[in-house]
Amino acid sequence: MAHSALYQVPVTVSINSDTFVPKSVLKSNNVSFHEKSWTSRVSLDFKIASSRLVGPKAPGETCHIVIDHGGNVPYWEGQSYGIIPPGENPKKPGSPHNVRLYSIASTRYGDFFDGKTASLCVRRAVYYDPETGKEDPSKNGVCSNFLCDSKPGDKVQITGPSVPTFKFGGLAWLFLGVANSDSLLYDDEFSKYLHDYPDNFRFDRALSREQRNRNGGKMYVQDKIEEYSDEIFKLLDGGAHIYFCGLKGMMPGIQDTLRRVAESRGESWDEKLSQLKKKNSGMLKSIDLNDVPFTKMMKWRFF
Repeated sequence: MAHSALYQVPVTVSINSDTFVPKSVLKSNNVSFHEKSWTSRVSLDFKIASSRLVGPKAPGETCHIVIDHGGNVPYWEGQSYGIIPPGENPKKPGSPHNVRLYSIASTRYGDFFDGKTASLCVRRAVYYDPETGKEDPSKNGVCSNFLCDSKPGDKVQITGPSVPTFKFGGLAWLFLGVANSDSLLYDDEFSKYLHDYPDNFRFDRALSREQRNRNGGKMYVQDKIEEYSDEIFKLLDGGAHIYFCGLKGMMPGIQDTLRRVAESRGESWDEKLSQLKKKNSGMLKSIDLNDVPFTKMMKWRFF
């Protein structure tokens, strides 16, 4: 699968966070993505809508951010926008903050299917002091809190991706692990994808506080992987790609599960992993979500 390089195009937009953006439904629309050229810096006034995405019982807050770029910063599934939060970089006085990459959650058609919007799914990064148990605002995620706290008229700079040359085909299989039903993201849309495209999309949920694995413990993503291990290993052997998006701390448990499954099949996981890397398939790439958003589909490149 080919990958396109990103180049950055700073764009200034305005934020309108009190506008509720309805969830999208699938429909077709013709959107042109011919080659375009941009100046190195474009200042444009666009509207952004920010709304809470999860329910009241979800641990933490996740927001749905919609950027109306007017068709000037097109993208394809799997690409990212860079966000430059306002203020000064504390490590480089006088300089702006570093760019934070946010995987684009929407399809290339955007929430309104006209190719003029892009959606981000942003979890507010909050730090709690381990000794006092109280929130320490000075250590909260700068960019995620800026986006979630956005008010009408606020300004934000974005850097845009180049137009890629690849298309996705085949089967996408998403294992979504969250705490409870209130924490599910875009569940209605994923369910619709599953209903409308059963040959191209599979969707399994792992709800750690509501479901139990086969041993009676909490249900995590690795438990679902083990449940479908025969199919997953067959897909990997056939050249599938597998991505893990989440905190790096989750990887040891997943690696242990994959190792245990491989051994039960009479295989060495170390040797298999080496072979997969040589084929550029099972890269087991993890993305640390300290101040990075969830992506609806492509960045979780599960087959």
